[in-house]
Amino acid sequence: MTLVGQAMLIAAAALVLIGLLVTLPRVLRVRRRARALSRSLATHRAELEALLEEQARLQEDAGRSSEPQRRLLRWLRHPLVGALWASYRIRRRRRRSQPALPPP
Repeated sequence: MTLVGQAMLIAAAALVLIGLLVTLPRVLRVRRRARALSRSLATHRAELEALLEEQARLQEDAGRSSEPQRRLLRWLRHPLVGALWASYRIRRRRRRSQPALPPP
């Protein structure tokens, strides 16, 4: 290898080394930010899991507490209940439509 070739090789190696040294602070900064982001995501993931467990518990409680209401609605929707209300309305209308008896 000639002297010029060796000088070029040394210059190229120096440029690569300078490039690495220039980018090193940026790489370290990005690594530090990535670790902080990872910790933040882990914290938020734990909070989210706690909230999801709380939501599941509340939904279960709501399901148990609304059972009497669902039972009442199911009972009120029964056809015989509707027929009973209809007969009540008919009797009530008949009572109202009958003329009052004349005074004696």
